[in-house]
Amino acid sequence: MIVSKCPLRVSLVGGSTDLVSYLNEYETGSVISFPINLYTYIMMDWSKDGDYVIHYSKYERTKNKDNIKNDIAREVIKYFNLKPITVSFNADIPSTGSGLASSTSYLISMIKAVDLLMSFNFSQYEICKIAVEIEKKFNTNVGYQDAYGCGLPSLKRINFHKSRNINIIPLMQHAFSNIHLSLIDTNIRRKSNGILSSINPHKSFLLMEHVNKMEEKINKNDSGIEISKHITAGWKIKKKTSDKIFVNEIIELESKLDTHPNVFGYKLLGAGAGGYFLACHYGERLGLGNKIIIEIDNIGVNGWEI
Repeated sequence: MIVSKCPLRVSLVGGSTDLVSYLNEYETGSVISFPINLYTYIMMDWSKDGDYVIHYSKYERTKNKDNIKNDIAREVIKYFNLKPITVSFNADIPSTGSGLASSTSYLISMIKAVDLLMSFNFSQYEICKIAVEIEKKFNTNVGYQDAYGCGLPSLKRINFHKSRNINIIPLMQHAFSNIHLSLIDTNIRRKSNGILSSINPHKSFLLMEHVNKMEEKINKNDSGIEISKHITAGWKIKKKTSDKIFVNEIIELESKLDTHPNVFGYKLLGAGAGGYFLACHYGERLGLGNKIIIEIDNIGVNGWEI
């Protein structure tokens, strides 16, 4: 039996500059992000009865891999031409439509499980690269940031090029050691595909200034408060890049974050229109509903044989 896990991820600034539409226009983009201490999990083993068995929010059993409805399971099985296996999906939090790249995290977890099952000995980077290729088969509008944001450890700047070259720059994360990072649930779930296809790449270009300034302040050992200002500034730019990102249901929560005396940086995570807000703040109590304090993961995708 193989057990694997992959972190969910938080993107601080630069999201949308990793999309194909943006890279075709401007050639390069960048995101600053980190994986978090909340995970997706895969349990995998060879099938005992010759059927593909998939456990997630639904249950599937079939002898034909092409009949599998779960996109991740089907495409990974087809990519590696796997004999019948049993696969179970689980996660630390309900993550579908969360803005935390849960689909990509599950995908990376499953590739890692295959890696161990088949003794491929892939590096984390190789797993992320395969994940990008596979995810494009069922989520054509997805960008390049999620796989590397989830699967590789620690705070980092990820640089993208239209040639598909990816460059990873590790960043010091001391600035976030003396503040709290929390997820605030909007209680809205949405699919990202339609939102991503509506984003205006020309309006996204302004995000690059804040990616550069955030990296500069991190390297200068600036405070978490100063660095987090670029998270808010980036969010205010991003929500203008598509009329599908900022919806009426989140206006009240954003207003509370914007005026809260202990919050000095915030943004809606992922494609927008729902999921979680990230809040950078002092003190554990915010009084803003369902809150999860998170930390930066420094391991990345991992797995074991048991």
